[in-house]
Amino acid sequence: MFKKHYATHRFSVGSHPTGHESFRAAAEWLAERGIPFEAAELELEMGQPLRSTEEARRFFRLYSRDEDKSVITDEFLRGRLIETGRTDFPLYLPHKRPVGCLKFSSKNL
Repeated sequence: MFKKHYATHRFSVGSHPTGHESFRAAAEWLAERGIPFEAAELELEMGQPLRSTEEARRFFRLYSRDEDKSVITDEFLRGRLIETGRTDFPLYLPHKRPVGCLKFSSKNL
């Protein structure tokens, strides 16, 4: 089982809880029930290629959980985006996404 291993929304300016079950909660659930498991933590690059700053702005406005979208400023975008040197997707929003992997036998559930 793969579970997210972070507690806040990744495409918001402010800190907004995700509200979803996490890797830690799933591991605790298994441990509380005496279900044997193995656990591993890793990071995956799950960034977003973008064609322009305006596309990046639309992306953040769509996926941000910030009520006030005016916080998505040019300065904020410059701080989050990197130039790729590519013509098709000249900008990239890098994001290392922490995940956890839990290995257990369903017969123990």
